[in-house]
Amino acid sequence: MLKWILAVMITFALSAVSLKWLAEPFVWIFGFLFLLCLVSAAWCRRSAVRAAAVNAGVVFLGLALFELYLTLSASSPFHLDRQSDKPYSVLHPVLGYRPSPDNRVISRRTHGGEPVYDAVYTFDSRALRISPPAAPDGIAGSILFFGGSYTFGYGVNDDETLPYQTGLKTGGRYRVENFGFEGYGPHQMLAALESGLVDSLAQKPVLHVVYQAIYGHVKRVTGRAEWDRSGPRYEIRDGEAVFAGRFDQVETGKWRVLWERNLAKFRIGQRIRQRGIPFNSRDIDLFAAIVDRARGICRRKYPTSTFTVLFWDETGVDVCQEIIEKLRKRNLNVVLLSGVLPELEKNDGLPLRLGPRDRHPNSETHARLAEFLIRHLDL
Repeated sequence: MLKWILAVMITFALSAVSLKWLAEPFVWIFGFLFLLCLVSAAWCRRSAVRAAAVNAGVVFLGLALFELYLTLSASSPFHLDRQSDKPYSVLHPVLGYRPSPDNRVISRRTHGGEPVYDAVYTFDSRALRISPPAAPDGIAGSILFFGGSYTFGYGVNDDETLPYQTGLKTGGRYRVENFGFEGYGPHQMLAALESGLVDSLAQKPVLHVVYQAIYGHVKRVTGRAEWDRSGPRYEIRDGEAVFAGRFDQVETGKWRVLWERNLAKFRIGQRIRQRGIPFNSRDIDLFAAIVDRARGICRRKYPTSTFTVLFWDETGVDVCQEIIEKLRKRNLNVVLLSGVLPELEKNDGLPLRLGPRDRHPNSETHARLAEFLIRHLDL
């Protein structure tokens, strides 16, 4: 009995080490459990228990082999190369992280040796992606853009992003500010507005605020994004989003975050859940409350401005409807991009993307959205 207890302890210790330090830990974990079952069967004298241990060992062996298969088949042929004199991003006390200011980045991505995109990202002294120059005279006001990589313009050149195209197509009559960055969610938008960061960077009067949302932003506001561990955390109190520190400073939800991060390493679980959504209705409530709070601050600080949500309502993602309903329940102005970009409902919107290997919008899509936005906002 003592030998068996020691074997169990060693098995769980090795499993914990694998989970902490190895990239594909569940291949090893199931392998260790398989060995434990074999040892248990060899040491056990009761035939029924021995048979149960053997059967369990067969199951764990099958899981280990299937996990290994998924690991090998999922080996990414993607290669991302970024060249710049400064780090691509740096820590920030308000946003969690932001681009390095005064930086020019050459970003290239390939898949199996084939190019996916080749783009240049340029950031100004305020750590914002550059926008087109405003006309020297007759500036009507500012337009502020918020969001993640879709707003930032992942995979396209500086002059091909939605904010840049909007400024370009309106002849420089507006100052256009791109506050988007890779991996951002609405919590970065709200934190930037609450902290006064936007006021310190944007010129008044602010006429329009545009937030571009995808359903994946719901997960980001919960702190379960691997890249955003120091981002601003919010919780709902009396129906309103309230700042509650950084994700890495708050103990509440610590075990849930840990569970999600470890579960992301379990390829069989991810395969089962690949059509599922890793968040629930309460997370959607938080997402909607954060967007609503941002709209409220804009109303107070920029009383003559409009606040528009551009939402990528993806085909086949059931949760999109719940997101739309909860945003509209708060009387937010939500524009469904399936009505603007008909291709979004066909063939997974492939013509709108950088390509079959990358779902980010291509330069033509950014230009079309800019043309729509100009009509929608009557610019």
